[in-house]
Amino acid sequence: MPERALLQRHLAAHLPHDDKEKTDLAAMMSFLQAGGNCFDRTHLPGHFTGSALLVNNAGDKVLLNHHKSLNFWMQFGGHADGSADLFDVARREVQEESGFMDIEPVMDCILDIDIHGIPYNGRKAEPAHLHYDVRYIFRLKNQNDNFVVSDESIDMRWCSYEEALALTGPGSVARMLGKWNKLR
Repeated sequence: MPERALLQRHLAAHLPHDDKEKTDLAAMMSFLQAGGNCFDRTHLPGHFTGSALLVNNAGDKVLLNHHKSLNFWMQFGGHADGSADLFDVARREVQEESGFMDIEPVMDCILDIDIHGIPYNGRKAEPAHLHYDVRYIFRLKNQNDNFVVSDESIDMRWCSYEEALALTGPGSVARMLGKWNKLR
């Protein structure tokens, strides 16, 4: 099955948690069906991205990333760079940004979706735009939880559910964290 059709099927199977996610799901389906190069970062006013929470092997801690450009604590993620396989994009981003190669999915479906604005970035000469973010959850396959802080991060931290909520505040990351907390 072509990647775009597979993403459409996975989005159609996703059960929204709240009204924001329900609205975003409808918008994502329309955006995907409109065609175009919606998986490329140059597609404006927005494009698909893939991201994921990473939990430790025991499943009781989540690794958060203090993102350098956005200056807040969040999950790992990034641009699709033309790929409609957002699961693979999310896995790649977790690996690149955390240094952990030995990871596995916690579930074989989408954890969360969110459409959010990205502000103008003068350093990259990128206009403000939207990220149509499809989110997953991965777990370390082993006990080694020594991360590597990438160039895209200010810091990283293993957190309990409560610590993660305190760092991220309310919003879509908190919604994702709540879903992880229910899976534990």
